[in-house]
Amino acid sequence: LILYCYYIIKVLEKHLKKYTYDFIIFEHLETSYMLNIVKKISNAITIIDTHDLKFQRYEKFKEFGINSNILKITKDEEMKILSKFDYVIAIQYEEAELLKKYLNNSVITMMHGIENKVFDEFKYIVKEKKKLDIVFFGSTAKFNVDSVEWFIKHIWNDYRIKENFNFHIYGLICNKLLNMPKDIFIHGLVNDIKEVYINADIVINPIRFGSGLKIKNVEAMSYGIPLITTSIGIQGMKKISQDEVIIANTTEKFLSEILKLIEDDKRILLSNNSKQYAKDNFSQNICFEEFRSILQGVELDE
Repeated sequence: LILYCYYIIKVLEKHLKKYTYDFIIFEHLETSYMLNIVKKISNAITIIDTHDLKFQRYEKFKEFGINSNILKITKDEEMKILSKFDYVIAIQYEEAELLKKYLNNSVITMMHGIENKVFDEFKYIVKEKKKLDIVFFGSTAKFNVDSVEWFIKHIWNDYRIKENFNFHIYGLICNKLLNMPKDIFIHGLVNDIKEVYINADIVINPIRFGSGLKIKNVEAMSYGIPLITTSIGIQGMKKISQDEVIIANTTEKFLSEILKLIEDDKRILLSNNSKQYAKDNFSQNICFEEFRSILQGVELDE
């Protein structure tokens, strides 16, 4: 299932014979092939940071006919691998609850933590503009490309949207977007995400498939930018509602909700609620509490 690299194993074996560690963290399931050599040489506590559940990602991508470059794995196969670690990190609540049902080892929930200065220093301000600015961030992942293509086809071409909004795209996804309409702004990578949010009026993430936690959504909410996404986009967010983020799963809903946000008062209210939710759920002291307790050797309550 997992691509095995003998060169890395040899380098790792040599390294572990020279250095001693208390904890060793594995990034993604794809690095789990190194666990045997770690346990053979080291007494370190082993932790795997899942980032997302690979079997769920495979199942969701398969629904949309995307099978290339995806780890093809079943739930039972993935749980068998994860069970060999001392601790498993889940980055959102729904995946944490699922893991707890199948694993005897301890599951740590560690969301994407936001620095407190983001909540304290950044304030959403209504600006006088002829058109409001819609922003999308994305990597080259297929679900991001699909999101942009869906938005352009079903939402952007509506004359009411073009009359009232500009559309800006940022990130490596821009390298994948060919023959885009000339009225869409393609920016690529930026050095400072804050500079984008200063001018953003709305962030969209019309994601239709995927797994894990949608970091772009967490960041937008933390900066207090009104966000429109889908039910897939809010997966793993505990007790979130339409008061904090607009959830739209159909073309009609997505279109109508964006048009409602032309009103300044609606954007300000959504911004305030969104930022408060993010502060209550994504601040670093909350997100890293369980992990910090493990590192400090403090037993967690059930």
